[in-house]
Amino acid sequence: MIAAFIATNLESVIGATLQSKFDWLTNEVVNILNTLIGAIAAILLALGVGAIA
Repeated sequence: MIAAFIATNLESVIGATLQSKFDWLTNEVVNILNTLIGAIAAILLALGVGAIA
């Protein structure tokens, strides 16, 4: 749930700040970035929790 929160907020920032500057940065690309950010955040959080336990 934390990874989804991180990814959704970063997607909003990317969409609001960078999407108008780059023609290739479509909604689909931003959605792919959202998925990648969420996956990476989940992996890092899982590794961090595993290291603590």
